[in-house]
Amino acid sequence: MSALYEANFPVPLGLRSLDSYFGSDGEPPPDSFVATRKRDGTAKSLYWHPVWDFTAYSVDGKPARLVFSFWAAGNITSRRDAISKEIRFLVFALIWYREGSPLAFGTLQNYLTVLCALAEMSDERGVSLATVLGDIRLLRKFVSVRCGGWMAETFVSLHGNLSKLPEAKLGFKLAKSKDAGQLGDGRKAYRERLRQHPPMPMRIYSRYISALSSELSDWLAVADEMLELVVQCSSDPLTGRTVETQSDIATRIGLEPSFARRPTFDQCASSRCLEYIASKGGSPDVKGLSSLISQAQLIAKLSVQTFTGTRDEEAKSLPYDCLDTSFHDGKTHYRVCGTTTKLHHGLGKRAKWVTNQEGLRAIEAARAIADVIYGLLEVQPKSSDDERHRHALFVSPGYLRLGSETLEPRDGWFTPGNLYFRHDSRLREVLFGVITQADIQELEHIDPHRAWSSEAKFQLNERWWFTTHQLRRSLALYAQRSGLVSLPSLRRQLQHITEEMSRYYAKGAFYSREFIVGSKHFGLEWQATQPESAGLSYIQNVLHARETQTGGHAHWVQHRLKRGDGVVAYDRKETMVRFKKGELAYRETILGGCTAVDGCDKAAMNWTGAECLKSFCKSLVCSLSKLELVTAAQEKFVSALDRKSVEYRTELADLEVMKAARTGIAQ
Repeated sequence: MSALYEANFPVPLGLRSLDSYFGSDGEPPPDSFVATRKRDGTAKSLYWHPVWDFTAYSVDGKPARLVFSFWAAGNITSRRDAISKEIRFLVFALIWYREGSPLAFGTLQNYLTVLCALAEMSDERGVSLATVLGDIRLLRKFVSVRCGGWMAETFVSLHGNLSKLPEAKLGFKLAKSKDAGQLGDGRKAYRERLRQHPPMPMRIYSRYISALSSELSDWLAVADEMLELVVQCSSDPLTGRTVETQSDIATRIGLEPSFARRPTFDQCASSRCLEYIASKGGSPDVKGLSSLISQAQLIAKLSVQTFTGTRDEEAKSLPYDCLDTSFHDGKTHYRVCGTTTKLHHGLGKRAKWVTNQEGLRAIEAARAIADVIYGLLEVQPKSSDDERHRHALFVSPGYLRLGSETLEPRDGWFTPGNLYFRHDSRLREVLFGVITQADIQELEHIDPHRAWSSEAKFQLNERWWFTTHQLRRSLALYAQRSGLVSLPSLRRQLQHITEEMSRYYAKGAFYSREFIVGSKHFGLEWQATQPESAGLSYIQNVLHARETQTGGHAHWVQHRLKRGDGVVAYDRKETMVRFKKGELAYRETILGGCTAVDGCDKAAMNWTGAECLKSFCKSLVCSLSKLELVTAAQEKFVSALDRKSVEYRTELADLEVMKAARTGIAQ
């Protein structure tokens, strides 16, 4: 029976959907059917093509293709051609026949990987792909021999979606979903092996932030001269090249040798540029120059991620016009505007992230590089909602024609560069130190049930193993007012971003709805991590306190939880669960900490906490070292007041309360 089928595929706002299909169930469309189109509406991929190009439907214009030729070696045969057509039809069915939530391109790409692996098995056995998918014995063989954890996981997901299609649409009988589901038993073990991305230990995190800021400063010190050098070498195919290369290029483009002579790279570059290139491990030539531009973009991108919490793809796909600045409450506030990932079937949604001065500095550095690249191409980045994502902030240096690869814009879209940290060994050594025993102990405090020392990535005296997702985890954990951060340098580095995130992301905050879009925005991760950060801080600063403490809650711990040997006995897991449920709370205060679940009910103006000391507040945890600092500050303040004033008598009374509490702790 013939029917009209609409494509079930996510398309960015402003772009036309994939073509509708009118045809019969279980039969492939005609070879002339248009599978994908270009942004201008003309046909790009027809059904019979061995590659379907979805680049026009990607948010950032990055290449996106589905390749149906599954064989790794050898020539195409009639059987391979037939199996390839089966793969193509199954992908077609997932887009045009399947109902429900649309599958993102990345999901289709993962499914295609599994289908190609199944196709290899079909080819080897001399049977059709439909035969393999309908025979549970062959599927068991496939999973046991060819599937790792990820492949088994993806296979079960693929099978589940194919099973939603009636047999009449598939054209064959699929193995029962119950039987196939059992093939994914390895999924549980696979998921268990997927560890949560660890936060960086505080010392390593603080060093990383300092070194990253220093790298950005080094670039900014020579950026004007380096970018001028880029303009010289990009504007002319001969300038900056060796004499031999100039001669070769002149011959190739038909230029007379007498007119071909241009300054070489050493003659074009200033001494400061050459010194910078040498210090960063670059080569003094146009390819080395292109590499250092990429390195500067990478440093800027990492800085943006560090002080926004964006994912790697979210940072890479930021548009040129991504910065929103506002001034209120006597301060300038910076917001980064871009597109989220992993939100709506792989289709990004507009979102904002707060950042600080360091994030601003990184964006301005990236913009200066982008200005040169777009300027050389005589392009003006657009700021309108429907065109702003055409122009990437971290636009690829491949458009400069300095390296071996030369890029051209696709339908007016400019792709970001391949800014992968793993490609830069020098930067890894600069940013990250080696792991110490103290770092391992800190990780064990965060997660004592994980055998950190037994994992190859966390060995003593080895350089810290880094992934960009650690930046989100570390920022979410440490940018809280919980008191978990004990390193003064890290406190200073995160102070302003902590203030901004508390203002914009806190539950119930006026701005939170404006910023937090979907279920994967960093603001939600920041909120979700608050009880974890508070719980870890409570365990560290209260239950494992190394100094004598006073206050209602401190005394409760000492009398209820301390054993005869002085060790505090508690159930760590239960403690963390209570924090997540909101039954326990802890926030850092000037005197130590407060465990009030419903917030403090003392006078807001009593910044010293003297009122809490005086009433021996049941939520108070006061440490001797902090009390001494506050007492010293209060003594200095009182000594400067007029002894005849009411203010003097009030502040003196608070000072006496502090002194009495200090004496009580010391005894």
